[in-house]
Amino acid sequence: MRTIAVILLAALAILSVATGVWAGPGTAWAQYNLDITFDTCMTRSTNALRAAGYVNIQRDERAVASFDGPVSSWLICYTLTSTRVQVTIFSAADDLRAATAMRDRLLQFVLSGATTPAPPSPPTAPGGWSGWESLGGILTSGPGASSWGPGRLDVFVRGTDNGLWHRAFQGGWSGWNGLGGILTSSPAAASWAPGRVDVFVRGTDNASYHKWWQGAWSDWESLGGVLTSNTAVAAWGPGRLDIFVRGTDNALWHKWFQGGWSGWESLGGVLTSGPAVAAWGPGRLDVFVRGTDNALWHKWFAGGWSDWENLGGVLTSDPAVASWGAGRLDVFVRGTDNALWHKWFQGGWSGWESLGGVLSSEPAAASWGPGRLDVFARGTDNALWHIWYQR
Repeated sequence: MRTIAVILLAALAILSVATGVWAGPGTAWAQYNLDITFDTCMTRSTNALRAAGYVNIQRDERAVASFDGPVSSWLICYTLTSTRVQVTIFSAADDLRAATAMRDRLLQFVLSGATTPAPPSPPTAPGGWSGWESLGGILTSGPGASSWGPGRLDVFVRGTDNGLWHRAFQGGWSGWNGLGGILTSSPAAASWAPGRVDVFVRGTDNASYHKWWQGAWSDWESLGGVLTSNTAVAAWGPGRLDIFVRGTDNALWHKWFQGGWSGWESLGGVLTSGPAVAAWGPGRLDVFVRGTDNALWHKWFAGGWSDWENLGGVLTSDPAVASWGAGRLDVFVRGTDNALWHKWFQGGWSGWESLGGVLSSEPAAASWGPGRLDVFARGTDNALWHIWYQR
């Protein structure tokens, strides 16, 4: 629980370091800037601090920890280098002596080499589900995610400027990159080949817009339509894209690209969410939506479109789906407890399992290979959060 509190408070405390001011709810906070200096032989101490799970290392290596008493009593933000820990203590009590004592307790903790297990970092999380990790940012939408090959992830979100923002993983996480546009939905992404990513959003005119990467980013193109939801997209092979949206009649609508864009076709249904789609092989599409009963509903294409089937559950978000191979589907939703819930198909449908977390958006899911799943969502701090499965 302490590690979770650490991560959730990270964004707020980082702001306090930048501005020198942090206002807790109903609390006047006193700020103290104190240093702990190690000689070079103490480098292992900062590593021990990281390993103890009290530090959610970001690219700028700032983090937050809570010690002793309620989280509202003490906040400690520190910047790590190889030889120094710079500590900023926020105390609800205006008491320099108490703050100094807290610094000294932190020093003792660091030097003791505490061994609380740390959350794993991608891609080394074999044997099941990881814990949640924060990837930062300030999101004003749910995420979209895709993978073009083993060890590669591309995540897209809407930022505070309503533009499209991108972060990639390949050996490590990149920083955030702004790609412009004015979005009125969460983005969706798919890849049909290594080095190719296609992103879809709803614009201010409620039409579908498309942008792609192939060595460089294209301009935006309009695909028309009148959308009342986020877009879903899948690629079943090179040069093929299938997008799905909810229309003004609350039905599922479909448009595809193969040498050129088709028109829009209605696939019926009465949707109360945006759709999700995955392709487990050429000519196969599986689409998932929330129905009027708030349950998960499924429709698939394999030479022709099936009827709708009810998969149960009580959803409070759009679904997300990924496939790691032929005959495998993994579906993710937010439940009534705001946690992430998971259901999968392999020869038949599983029951629902909870993966925890507190989501403030729909999830997004991607797979980079057999036995690998990566799921993303916005947290209560509006940051991007990530959990993954490695068989």
